[in-house]
Amino acid sequence: MEVILIEDVAGLGSRGDVVRVKDGYARNYLFPRKLAIPDSPSNRKRFENEFKTRKKVELKKEEEAKKLADELSTLTITIKAKAGEEGKLFGSITTKDIEEALKQKGYEIDRKHIHLEEHIKHTGVYDVPIKLFKEIQAVVKVWVVGEEGD
Repeated sequence: MEVILIEDVAGLGSRGDVVRVKDGYARNYLFPRKLAIPDSPSNRKRFENEFKTRKKVELKKEEEAKKLADELSTLTITIKAKAGEEGKLFGSITTKDIEEALKQKGYEIDRKHIHLEEHIKHTGVYDVPIKLFKEIQAVVKVWVVGEEGD
């Protein structure tokens, strides 16, 4: 039986591929899990139309992400935190703090996309990468400024 893969299937093929599989594998595994549909002229046409519209949406998202990456790469944010004499923070700066600082500048970025190797525990300047879309990434400069602690 020939099927059109709706999703990538390891060891079988990529999304959109037409592959030949055994009938039982298609009926009992691929179809119930919505990984494939039977190959027919109407299904091919439907899949091609869906693929075109998804591609357009994906291209639009990619363009928006590139534009946002350009904006974010020129952005610097300052976060104030209580620190000791040598610049060691009482606590640490986390992705949540960076998310809040970005929100104050007008950027809605989920903290799951902000990548810190480890929490920031000293004052200084840090380059923080933010993954926006697939391979598109922006680097935001974060200034951590110390306030006098008690």
